[in-house]
Amino acid sequence: MRSIYRAGEDVTVFSNKNWYAGRRARGSSPDGFRLFTWDGEMSMGNHLMFNLAGVDVAQRVTDLDLTRANSAGSPVAIYDALRRNTEFKVRFGDRLQKHFFNGGAMTPAANAARWAAMEDEIEGAIIGESARWGDEGGITFTRDGNWRPEVAWVQNTFIAGRNATVLNQFRAVGLYPPIDAPSFSQHGGEIPDDGSFSLAITGPAASTIYYTTDGSDPYDPPLSISTQLIGENAPVTALVPTTANGGSALGSRWYFLGEPSNSANWKSGTNGVGYETAPADYADLINTDVSEMYTSNGSVYIRILFEIPDQETLDAFDKLTLSMRYDDGFAAYLNTRLVANKNAPLTPAYNSVATANHPDSDAVIYESFDISSNLFALRVGSNILAIQGMNDGTDSSDLLIQARLEASADISPGGPSANAVEYTGAIPLAQSGAVRARALSQDGDWSALTEAQFIYGTPASAANLVVSELSYRPLGATTLAEIASGATDRGAFEFIEVMNVSAERIDLTGVAFSAGIVFDFTGSNATSLDPGGRALVVANLAAFTARYGAAAAALVAGEFGDLTNLDNGGELVALNAADGSAIQSFTYDDRAPWPESPDGEGFSLVLIDPMSLPDHGDPASWRASLDLGGTPGGDSLADYESWARRYFDPDSPSFAARSAPGNDDDGDGIVNLWEKILATNPTVPNSSGIAGGVIEDAGESFLMIEATVRAGASANLFGEGSENLAQWSDADATLVDIVPRPSAATETVRYRLIAPMESGGGFLRFGASE
Repeated sequence: MRSIYRAGEDVTVFSNKNWYAGRRARGSSPDGFRLFTWDGEMSMGNHLMFNLAGVDVAQRVTDLDLTRANSAGSPVAIYDALRRNTEFKVRFGDRLQKHFFNGGAMTPAANAARWAAMEDEIEGAIIGESARWGDEGGITFTRDGNWRPEVAWVQNTFIAGRNATVLNQFRAVGLYPPIDAPSFSQHGGEIPDDGSFSLAITGPAASTIYYTTDGSDPYDPPLSISTQLIGENAPVTALVPTTANGGSALGSRWYFLGEPSNSANWKSGTNGVGYETAPADYADLINTDVSEMYTSNGSVYIRILFEIPDQETLDAFDKLTLSMRYDDGFAAYLNTRLVANKNAPLTPAYNSVATANHPDSDAVIYESFDISSNLFALRVGSNILAIQGMNDGTDSSDLLIQARLEASADISPGGPSANAVEYTGAIPLAQSGAVRARALSQDGDWSALTEAQFIYGTPASAANLVVSELSYRPLGATTLAEIASGATDRGAFEFIEVMNVSAERIDLTGVAFSAGIVFDFTGSNATSLDPGGRALVVANLAAFTARYGAAAAALVAGEFGDLTNLDNGGELVALNAADGSAIQSFTYDDRAPWPESPDGEGFSLVLIDPMSLPDHGDPASWRASLDLGGTPGGDSLADYESWARRYFDPDSPSFAARSAPGNDDDGDGIVNLWEKILATNPTVPNSSGIAGGVIEDAGESFLMIEATVRAGASANLFGEGSENLAQWSDADATLVDIVPRPSAATETVRYRLIAPMESGGGFLRFGASE
């Protein structure tokens, strides 16, 4: 679709083009509609136009105004309705402030970087694409001759100067405040943990700054209840006044409440009066056709009656707003009183024309007029809004007049919130958190919100935080407690764990998962981690608690966001720091060389030696959990090598402080040497993992003992037998087998007695050497 350029007119931009909307309507996690758009070059100010002769004309403009919605029946109708809501306007302005300033996503630098990255990615493919363009109108397009100059213009001209233009345009339509937002002496980030930092805030001249440090908004927008007096589908009557139908002789009586003397000549219909000689921009808006205007009269009379039921309703009104779609001008009368006019003579005649053109692209947008000063004109019972619509000439090809009238009653006037503090001097900050501030002008205008996250002490980064465990395809509910939790599928039991592998407390403010799952640790149940501390993010807290208990649940920071779940077949997992840098970004898989037992067999993926900051994308960095269900928030084999290096390795700085191999430092009945062989933590009580039983061999029964040990530790083991528990001999026991478990980096070792149980049996034990 092309826009049409006519000499002396503004460029017409089609906003209702190239979009789809879709939603997930079925399954266990339905969600809302999302919009999908493409071909954004028109909004980038660089596109082909054609003039009346049909000749292509290249247009490069940086001041396209796309702030006003049009095209009824498209998603922008929702935006058009929202933009009249006070709270929406406040939040919209806040989003502009967030992304257009202080390193936001829409700053010129960020836009330029994205643009350059896209250019690098596709410039090779553009050679073939330009060949596909072919010969357009006698011009052969090429990458170097056509595409690259256009790309350079967007980069160097459009992006560089567009932001200021856009903000002014949004200001003009009330979606960005007339007063600038405050500035911080440091816009978030790391601050010293010794209490020495104070934040200074500056604002516009002659303004008062209000701030909060608890994450709340320092401003409460006014709240009101609105009553629609005249809607888009309201009944109307219309007349194109002429001498023949008596309209030319009505004078002012046509906008009185009583019926006009020539009422039989008026046309009845629905709000949305106009015509088009050829269906175009107004096709979906015209409900009452007055095409008899064309070439005969520049004016049309419109009457809209409405009711106010009682005095109590009338007395509650604080504000009255008239919203108009108009091409090209109008004069509006409320119970005979002129309340608004635009592009109209001061005292219009029955055949007056508009004093100026109102372009079609603007005419389809409701323009609001505050007529609250005319509230006294309303009355209980019948009321009338009368409108004289005017074209800019009798030969105009189209006309549109559509009105809405809305009254509102204030519930609260708005103002500083309960937690807002008036700024009088620099603010000491001694903890992590968000500071939010707004400026209030002497005219009563509130600025957009300036907000920043401050991190007290050491921020989480790739140097101190790992993803230590994840369960992407666990077993479904298997116990009554798990079923009672309401879990409907195995996905409810998924979890992902992070761990602080440094010797300092780290702060998780601003840390967020952006791929695999969505979750932001800011303001969660885990905003900091002590050395060795862990935090969990779970799919369903009730299901997780039913399976793992209250102790593990106490470490849960929160639940997966945005209806996300870990993919059963593997996917990218991305964890980002507060500054946007990658903490961990890796893609796991459910096939070898990745451990396969986490894929539906009930085990989890556990990071090997997290203290060494291993490559998360290397399958060799991961093992399957020893325990069914994994060990969220607890110790596992994956931690062994870290413990062993610090506790058993003579080269470790902490080696000299540990006790002898034969001592039991944690009092769990397992001496330090056996902790090393069994790959358990020598500082935390554990169970031994050693079991006894009976095996059959050649028709005879033998006493058997087995242990699951770290891979290669079988060389440190031997079996011993005894008949009386006093004398033990390795000659009385024999090795049965060693069963490796590569995915878990362990092996199961079994010994049995030489003598069968039928001959008297005896006793069997493991021995170990360092």
